[in-house]
Amino acid sequence: MKKHIRNLVCALLLVLVGCAVNSTSLYYIYELGTGDNIKVKIETTDGYSISSDIPFTISKDEETIGQGVFITLEDYDINIKSIRANENITIIKSDTVDEIEYTFFSYDDVQFTYILKINDSNTALVISN
Repeated sequence: MKKHIRNLVCALLLVLVGCAVNSTSLYYIYELGTGDNIKVKIETTDGYSISSDIPFTISKDEETIGQGVFITLEDYDINIKSIRANENITIIKSDTVDEIEYTFFSYDDVQFTYILKINDSNTALVISN
């Protein structure tokens, strides 16, 4: 499961920074209460899919592997502080790639989550398995 969520976020990061290789993809544009319209695109070449509802479901070969939800930047800051303070959470990686700030962490090595701050918006994205 950790591998699936890591591959999924790598695919999302590639899309968010505008890199794509010969592949197929699926995307939805979500109208959010933050005032943002956020396009989430996923590479489907390896069997990944995404639903149109919020929170959205992420699947691989028709098996649900995760869920994504949008949060405000204020909630993003609160979540990051909480993640850093929680002794049951292990931060696997926290970095900025092409101006996309993200943190990848696990809760008791069971639930794996990415939290990403979306550039030039009032919105962040949380993807969990």
